[in-house]
Amino acid sequence: MTFMRKYGIALLFLGLAFCGMAQEADTTIYLSADELPRFPGCEQLDTTLAVKQRCAEEFLLSFIYQNVQYPIEARREGIQGTVVVTYVVEIDGQISDVKALRDIGGGCGDEAIRVVSAMNEIGIRWIPAKMDGKPVRMQFNLPVRFKLEEPLPYVLMGQDSIYTELDTEPSFVVENDSLSSWLKKKMNTPKAYKD
Repeated sequence: MTFMRKYGIALLFLGLAFCGMAQEADTTIYLSADELPRFPGCEQLDTTLAVKQRCAEEFLLSFIYQNVQYPIEARREGIQGTVVVTYVVEIDGQISDVKALRDIGGGCGDEAIRVVSAMNEIGIRWIPAKMDGKPVRMQFNLPVRFKLEEPLPYVLMGQDSIYTELDTEPSFVVENDSLSSWLKKKMNTPKAYKD
């Protein structure tokens, strides 16, 4: 009996068993894990996981707030608050199933979803969550705060600042003349139009 005949059937069954195991990969979406998923940028640090996690949170918030644009509709209507976006961090570090759990309206939820979804488009890959040392899929909730800032007391026109709010109103003072009498003295008004 040749080697293939003798062991071929056993190898075939062994191969099918491995294929079956590969197909039975864990597709569970975890809500908690031994190690939480992390936004990239802090893996080179030679420190604890807790420090890496805090560092990753700072990088994530920086990414979000550098890319989010306050929707015009929300600005116009004075809408402020926190949108909560949920998504799944996959085993390969990509994100999926992005949606707003809490939306404040005015386009804010759509804007938060747009920024989070952009991570995949620009190649940002998260460090996946881990259970028992193995990468797992995990749901991640991200609060995105929309806050209107007080309007500036000036507007920029080219390189110039035009102040719209002043501590004291401007006044015209030239040798006790009013603005209109001073203008009359300084302007060459045709005789036909003089008082």
